[in-house]
Amino acid sequence: MTSLQRLRKLFFFLGIWTINCLANEVCFYALEEVESWDWNHLYTTERHSVYYNEDFYCKIWGEDSERCSHFYTLYEKGIFREIAPLTALIFDIENLCRGYITSKCEPLVPGVDFTPSPHTEALNYQIKQPKELTLFLHKFAEIFDTTGYLVADTIKRINLGKRNGRYYFFDLDDAYTVEQLRERVDQELVDLYLKNYAKIHDFYLEYCDQK
Repeated sequence: MTSLQRLRKLFFFLGIWTINCLANEVCFYALEEVESWDWNHLYTTERHSVYYNEDFYCKIWGEDSERCSHFYTLYEKGIFREIAPLTALIFDIENLCRGYITSKCEPLVPGVDFTPSPHTEALNYQIKQPKELTLFLHKFAEIFDTTGYLVADTIKRINLGKRNGRYYFFDLDDAYTVEQLRERVDQELVDLYLKNYAKIHDFYLEYCDQK
């Protein structure tokens, strides 16, 4: 049974079969069905748990997590449409979005996909990235320009990966407006995010000038 066939077999708790689940479409599944799937446990925090198998990653939040409704708002706005390998959304019996499933990605390779940084987790925006990664990161700047939402965790290279030679982002619940972000973190960190986004713009414009 292929990965797509296994996903098709899962169904939403209201009994709506996802027979139209194609590679580029996002399906809706019941939490109890997803929990019965054969997962390996990766880690658990106070906010969520992450699981994986041969083909997919799965993140599930607690039912009282603020990220449940926040993530679904981001999904409806199309924030992750072109940047994430999003396969499915997970709903509980109260019709609350409790998590999501993404296709598995390969980790980035230092020296090939990015320039190693003095900070272990941070992409070094001071040094130009490969042109394909520069073009991909510019999509985040475009999202910020068109929606006002800043995908905060792009600063961490561990949230970026590759699948079939294409770059993807796969930590999908940390996108906020600048005002929302200021309520959550120190102003210094907000300034760092905005500075990095400005550098992404600069790298992109420099790349366009070289074409």
